[in-house]
Amino acid sequence: ELSIEKRDFILGLSVTQLIENLNEGNITSVEILKTYHSRAITYGLKNETIAHSLYPEALECAKECDKIRAKTPKDERKNLGPLFGIPISIKDSFEQKGIDSTCGSA
Repeated sequence: ELSIEKRDFILGLSVTQLIENLNEGNITSVEILKTYHSRAITYGLKNETIAHSLYPEALECAKECDKIRAKTPKDERKNLGPLFGIPISIKDSFEQKGIDSTCGSA
């Protein structure tokens, strides 16, 4: 479980700052995911968010990103990609492999 201080720190960062902190080793993709998943569960369930149903897959992906980043020298981490290790949610009006698309009509 993440401390309140760590969650607040992560929630206070822009995407650019998240990436900088990831590349410096101050935070992990798993910590970002857990922070935003917790927030989605707290505030999003009433809005029928899909964050909970896809969490196991997202957690595995975040762990893999952290492993790759850890093996990459710090000065080369920026080459991993602009959003590498940043969890995102894509609106279900876009087709995604293995995910039902309801176009917001569910």
